[in-house]
Amino acid sequence: HVARVAPYVGDPLPLPTEPPSAEDYADAVRDILAMAPSRRDVWMFAYGSLIWNPACDVVDSRPGTAHGWRRSFCLGWDRWFRGSEKHPGLMLSLDRGGQCRGMAYRLPPGAIENNLDRIFRREIRTRVNAHLPRWVDIGTAQCKIRAITFVINRKGPRYVHGLTLEQVADALAVAAGPVGS
Repeated sequence: HVARVAPYVGDPLPLPTEPPSAEDYADAVRDILAMAPSRRDVWMFAYGSLIWNPACDVVDSRPGTAHGWRRSFCLGWDRWFRGSEKHPGLMLSLDRGGQCRGMAYRLPPGAIENNLDRIFRREIRTRVNAHLPRWVDIGTAQCKIRAITFVINRKGPRYVHGLTLEQVADALAVAAGPVGS
């Protein structure tokens, strides 16, 4: 059904707030690494497009489950990426509750900051960010690990919750933006 959504036509809308500066990204990387269980063994948890396009170098990967977090269409009403002014879209993010299967990727020990900068620049597009980087516990077949992932900013203006399955389906049936439906 997603393939039946009319493609987006037109120029992308300007982002709702300014993009972060290079200093903002450096601060965000520094802040998340300050809470790292190890500065040589840093993992990232991917649950969406980062699975097939990690946007960074990796030296190990394994399937894993984030317990206490679930994928949810709680990032709305998007007019910049997967929606438009006429048909705002919903996007997936991690929200509290349940569990989420995904992939854990270990970053190269000698290039952690550089790789996190690349990931943050992809996932954090505005100063008022819809996603927040945080450490979560991931269960894998080998062991339990702490990994960085991106969760919904529940205090942000783009957080939506309480939608019915029908409301989500109705939005997804018509929304398309510059990066697709």
